[in-house]
Amino acid sequence: MSVIPGVRYAYDAANLLWTAPLRPSLTADVFVEDVTPVDYTNTGIPAGTVLTTYDPTGLIRTVTITTAGTTFEEMDFGNVRFVVQAANVSFLRCRWHVTDNKSSVGCVNTDHANAANVKIYQCEMKNFDQMGISYNCVQGHDFDIYRCQISGSVDGIRPNLGGNWKVRSSIIGPVGWWGTATGLQPLNSGFQTHSDCIQTTYGGGYIKNNLFLGYAADWVGTGTPGNGSDTGTPTSWYTQAQSNARKAEVFTKTLSGAFTYYGTPIVSGGTITDLMCTRDATVAPPGLDLLVEDNRFYGGVIHVNGLNANLGDPLGTFLRNKHSNDTFFTGGGRAIGYELRASPVLAATIPQSGPDVNTYIDNGAVVPVVRA
Repeated sequence: MSVIPGVRYAYDAANLLWTAPLRPSLTADVFVEDVTPVDYTNTGIPAGTVLTTYDPTGLIRTVTITTAGTTFEEMDFGNVRFVVQAANVSFLRCRWHVTDNKSSVGCVNTDHANAANVKIYQCEMKNFDQMGISYNCVQGHDFDIYRCQISGSVDGIRPNLGGNWKVRSSIIGPVGWWGTATGLQPLNSGFQTHSDCIQTTYGGGYIKNNLFLGYAADWVGTGTPGNGSDTGTPTSWYTQAQSNARKAEVFTKTLSGAFTYYGTPIVSGGTITDLMCTRDATVAPPGLDLLVEDNRFYGGVIHVNGLNANLGDPLGTFLRNKHSNDTFFTGGGRAIGYELRASPVLAATIPQSGPDVNTYIDNGAVVPVVRA
């Protein structure tokens, strides 16, 4: 059986079973892995789950995990974040409810070479305050994210420094975003955020049956990034109210009526993309070799950005994805779903006919590839 921290168990001698009489029954799960369309009722922590507070003091701190097989189940971590330096570490039905994290360390970091087979299942990661300029909810390699809700960070998920990563049946976005409106005092010397639901810097990824929401989260402070520390500096951080007011100014001054709070920021280079394909030219192989299938893409400047100069072949395979028509950039009157470099030609399997084509949600038309 799976032992849940903080739950009292009793032994049923007649049936030779351990039971948890104080644990509420969970709703029957009819989710079909990687097939059932995800929404807020079938991702994240199941209704009826009782969470145990990991640290009642509420301290903001980073915990390093070095013991293989460490498992956290049904825990409320609050502001605590984890650096994983071991194999077979699992986070199951856990919540990060970040209220004061100006660090660049996200909820789970698996950058370390010893991190392997890290499972993050049915978890919720939501940032409610300003974050460091590199704040990503999950960052690293050799992880499997399944049926999670991830939002409010600069990048929701940032695979890097290795491959073998999966993002399945999860909701990713809206994201945190900073921007500078024309005519206003630049934020932090003109810094603007390029925020992404997923930004790859290393390949070998499997992305299936997710819901991408490439919008700016209206609950996250979008002030200047500051110095990336927990304390920040008095001149580098806006209060939450100031941050929201500044973002409102940005949207008012730069976006049309069709793009409101849940619109697409594109201000002085600050943008949002659903899937940003990049690579670290110093350590990563040229190709990302992604497998991206059965996802739903909304918002963003474009849905899949393959314009990075460091990218090489193969980019990956994109099958049966559904695309909204509300991205900022358009081509031929329709939102751009896939934009790749024209020269050199970047190889990618994006079918334009047959049963595996990628289609627009509103009219079922095939999504073309635009080469810039």
